[in-house]
Formats: sequence, structure tokens, C-alpha cells
Amino acid sequence: MKKKPNDPKGKNDKNKKGKNDAEEEPEIDDSGPHIFQILSEEVKKNYIPKEKVEKAKLLDYTVGILHPDIITQSIQCRQIIDKIQKNNFEIFNFLHKNLTKEEVMNLYFKHTKQDYFQDILNHMLCGPVAILILINKEESYLDENGIKTLYDGPVQRWKEMIGNKDPNVARSDDENALRGIYGEDLIKNGFWGSDNNSDAYRELSMFMLPLPSVPPKYIFDDNLFNIETIIKFLNPPKPDHPDVSGRLDLICKYGPVVNHHVLDLCICVNCRKKVKEELKKNNVTLKKAKDKVLSDEFIKNHNDLFCEECHDHFNKWSHIYGGIEGTHILTNQEIDIMIYDMNYNDLYEILVAEKGTSAKTIITKFDLHNYPDKINYTKEHVLKLISYLDVDYYDRYDFSELQNLISEDRRIRLNYWISQMINKPIEQFPNPKLINFDGSEKQVKDLKNPHSKNFTLLRKYPIEVINKDKNKVKNTVLQHPMILKDKLTDHEINIKVEKLSQRNISRIFGPGEKFPDGSNFKANMLLLRNYELETIKSKEDQKEIRREKERLEQLKYQ
Repeated sequence: MKKKPNDPKGKNDKNKKGKNDAEEEPEIDDSGPHIFQILSEEVKKNYIPKEKVEKAKLLDYTVGILHPDIITQSIQCRQIIDKIQKNNFEIFNFLHKNLTKEEVMNLYFKHTKQDYFQDILNHMLCGPVAILILINKEESYLDENGIKTLYDGPVQRWKEMIGNKDPNVARSDDENALRGIYGEDLIKNGFWGSDNNSDAYRELSMFMLPLPSVPPKYIFDDNLFNIETIIKFLNPPKPDHPDVSGRLDLICKYGPVVNHHVLDLCICVNCRKKVKEELKKNNVTLKKAKDKVLSDEFIKNHNDLFCEECHDHFNKWSHIYGGIEGTHILTNQEIDIMIYDMNYNDLYEILVAEKGTSAKTIITKFDLHNYPDKINYTKEHVLKLISYLDVDYYDRYDFSELQNLISEDRRIRLNYWISQMINKPIEQFPNPKLINFDGSEKQVKDLKNPHSKNFTLLRKYPIEVINKDKNKVKNTVLQHPMILKDKLTDHEINIKVEKLSQRNISRIFGPGEKFPDGSNFKANMLLLRNYELETIKSKEDQKEIRREKERLEQLKYQ
């Protein structure tokens, strides 16, 4: 047996051992608050709201229990907690309570048939215990050779720290083992530890404690943005009556909307000088236009470089960028023109399919600068619309999901607008996503998944119409559009399907995707981009588009 410095005779006297070890510990002032009052304040920082637990990062953990004979001695309890925290453990959560008989039997269910179980039961029920949820404070360390090495899991490390169940054996194996220092015998050995990860989960559930988890690492991503960023673009400070519906559609077509700001336009003169000096330190020459675009990551990491006026600008404005290398901020005037052009092109496309050559005459009779009241959204409408989507831990929306949702809602809004123009009931506008719907489980799942290109909204009416007439929205039954296939030839079916598909002006088609009849979709002038707008440069591509358009026009009137 190893001799301790304060025990030259090496006597195996457990009481003397514990006493001598206690004398070696640094003096702790017991006049302050109890250790568990201090811990209760420390663990509050680990609280994660219930609605975010599923999105948090789960941690490895173990369950440790301090027996009643340990808890009743305040100074000794503080010494143990101090040892735990110095041994790369963090107390993520804890309970200070009296166990019930059922809880003790569940903890020691492997021993319930043993003769000594009654002694265990009496001991564990004689006073309060402390139930500690322990995690590794650090995940890795540098070894002697400077190599990064992972720590063992909390279950194994805690079992090694408390030592063998028999305090005498624990003391001989490791002079620092907690059971060897503070334990008395097999029953009163002072500590409990989970045997494996499964037992740790069972014990955690037994005491109804939440799974240890931490917020995931925050990653700056232009394709993830929160509702505040969206609202800042929809309701900028200067326009008195911003076109919320039009701006929402622009996010879908030309987004994402970002919290980036151009150095020469958004930053005051004094702050601009500070930023330029900081950029020069990082070898940024500012010769390229893209170097003058300050990302939200840069702004957050250099918060002290900006004055209150600049921060006020950051808090009120978000932007959609265009131009070469995406460095041009779209002005309000440009946005208004883009909204008008977008509405004109989309509505004209649908009117051509509905009314043919009279479409141009019809569309000139309507003011396309302003949306009809029923589809002229407010902030409340937008909030209701995007409530359909899920968010990440930091309440950010995924751009591709938001894009799918807005494009589907725009299809419904445009159908309503057209129905007002030509007095056609909106119920007669079929949903193109349901043309080939056969009711399979995969298709039903895709229709409800905002991340799928087949996602659709089953309602036929805009949000405002539904708000005023609840009878407009009922449980929608998934049905095929009104195509009487038994009365049509295969060729006629393809033409009918193609015409219906053209009404879906807001569908997202990727490169290589095809029309239902097998033709390429390069001729679609309303193509939405996923992250980069497709640009057509070669003359061959332009010729192919013209040929495709002519072919489609011929099919329409056959």
C-alpha cells in the first residue's frame, strides 16, 4: 500500500485516513451561503427553453450522487465539490432532495434481493442527497508531446474518480479516490456513479431532469436570417407606405435579404476611417467593390468601431444586393420598378394562357403599381405566413424553405388577382403541384415539406380572404386537377398538363429539370433561383430558347 505523506506508518485505518485527509484540505469559510445555494445560481446559465432543447447540442453526461453522510457536513461537501470542479467536471444540473423508497429501489434494483439491501435502504433514506449531473468541462487536452487528445467520457472518469465500491480497496488503488478518502464501508461509501450511458439516461429520467445540452455554435450564413431581418426589408424607415407584398416577392426571387452594409453608403465618415484602418491591418486593399461590403460577422466582431448613428442604421435596414459581384444595394426606386416589372410579366403570362391575344388589352386596364386590398400584405400577414416554417436554435429561417413558401403564396395571390381581372372563380385555378399527385406516402410528405421542390400550399385563397371568411378554409382533400383523362388522347393530356404547369409561375426549376412532356424548361422567363440567378451568355442558348418558345406557342393553339 502506498504511504501518504501525513501517514508515515502507512496504517490502514479508514477513520484516521479520512481525518488526516480532511486536515490536508485548505480551510474553507463555512460562514457564507451553503454550497448548493451557490450551485443553484451557477447552473442557471445552463438553462435552455423547452422549445429549443431539440435544436441544442446534446452532451455526454453521468449521474453522480453524494450520500446523506456527505451532505450533512458542509465543509466536507464544499471540499468534494471543489475537487469535482478542479478535475475537469462541470456540474451542469443538480437536485438537493430526500429520496423516496421507490427511487432508492430503482437506483439499487440490482441489489434488491441481497441481504444487505435493507441497510442500503436505511442509509439512503436517513437524510437528503445531492444528485449531480456531471459533464466534461473541456473535451480535449494537450498531452506531453503537444498532441490534442480527447478526454474519456464523464461516466468512466467519474467512476475512476470515486474509486472502488469498497473504500479500503479504493484507498489502496488510488490515494485520491473519493470513496477511499470519505467512505466508511460498502454501505456508507459516500458516492454513487452511473455504470454506463444507458444507466445514466435511466437515472436522469428517474429524477425528471432535462438532457444536458448547450446551444450549437453560431455560424454566420447569408441563407439563414431571422424575422427581424425580413421585417427591416419589408418596412424600411423612409417609404411611408412600402409595398410589403412586392418586397416579399423580391426576397423570394432575388434574395436572400442580408444585414451587409456598403462602406461608402451606409457608414458615416468618421467610422469609415476606422473601418478602413482595420481592414488594412487584415491586408484588405479596398480596390475591389466586394471588399467594401461589410458582412454582419465583421460588424458584430468590430462593434466598437461604429458610432450610435451607424448602429441605428444597422438596426433599421437590411438589403438585397445586385449588380456585379453582388455589391450594389437596391434603392427604393429600383425596388419599385422591379416589383412592377415582375408583376407585369407574371400576370401577362397567366393572361396569355387564359385569354390568348387579348391579354395585352386586359392588363393595360389595371394599375399594377398597387396590389388589390386582399393581397396587399401587412406585417401581421407576413408573420402568419412564415409561422408555417420551422427555425433553427437562433430563430433563423432557411432561405430555400422561405423561398418555396413565398413562391407558393404568390401563386395563390396572383390567381386571386387574375380572378378579379377576368371574373373567373379562383376555385377553377388548379394547383400545378397536384397534377401528377397519386396519394403515395412520399408525395404527401413532399407536399408538406417546405424544403422539397414539390412543396405546396393546399389553400386556394389569400390570407386576408381566409381571415375574414373562416369558411373559405376547411380540410382540403388532395385531388387531381380537373383533367378528364378518359376523354383525352395522350397528346392532348400532355398539352393540357403543360398549360396548367405554365400557371405555376413561381415554381423553382433547377438545371436539367423538365416539363411533364419531357421538354427543357429553359424558356421560362420567370425562373426562380435557389442561390444564384442563371445567366444565359452563349448565342446557342439564346437560339435554343427561341426555338423552345416557338414550339410551345404552337402547342398552345393546337
